[in-house]
Amino acid sequence: MTEPELDLSHIHWSSPEWIYHLPTRTLSNPDEALDYFALSPFWDVKSNNHALRTQRRVFDPLYGAAQERLDLPSFRGGFEYVVSHSRAPSLYLIQRREVQSDGSRVDINGMFFILDGKVYLAPSLFDVINTRLKNANHLLVEAFASLSASRPPANPRIPSSWRSLPPPTASTSTAGRLSIPLTPMLVRQDSMEATASVTPNNAATADDPSLDEGQSDLLLYNALQASRSKLEQLGKQARQAQNPSPENPGRKLV
Repeated sequence: MTEPELDLSHIHWSSPEWIYHLPTRTLSNPDEALDYFALSPFWDVKSNNHALRTQRRVFDPLYGAAQERLDLPSFRGGFEYVVSHSRAPSLYLIQRREVQSDGSRVDINGMFFILDGKVYLAPSLFDVINTRLKNANHLLVEAFASLSASRPPANPRIPSSWRSLPPPTASTSTAGRLSIPLTPMLVRQDSMEATASVTPNNAATADDPSLDEGQSDLLLYNALQASRSKLEQLGKQARQAQNPSPENPGRKLV
């Protein structure tokens, strides 16, 4: 019975003790990086590299990546690990590539990298695109859910604003105050006149720091509606005074 393959895409491996015993206390060249990689769980004992180390270290205990690089081209099958790119001492890229019968080594079936002493399995292109699409889908679902939760009621008779921000939560500092709805309301003509006639001592203003943004918008909306009504009345009285009717004579404005 074959054991299931261990998923190594979510782990990293490091051995600070091994790096500390190096002369430079760091991975200073690709040979040291490959020897360091050979200690990790990402190393496959079926590789050509491991076969060479097992055979040659019987006679040479110090056999490592430097001598191994000279013997690997003699293989005509299997797979091997090579350092394909290095930026010492922080970054090394390691390829796992297949060896064909003609000696070509163009098929790469695995990528690993060592970053600051930690060994990682590089994700495949499918994994990267799949993760990005899942993240984008999650953000879109959250955005549409937030917009649907804050959607105002449909009413063509009143203006409304569709706020994408979440509704404010009630706090202890605003407890006991008169709560004003955030969505604009249909205001009657007589209520607008009554609002305009409220004394400043009893009326809340839009710049009151105790009001939030939604309440300030509503107060400003009601104030503008009341001002428009008063301006219309003043305009009507001015026109009547300018052109008095025979039934209601008045003084003509100069």
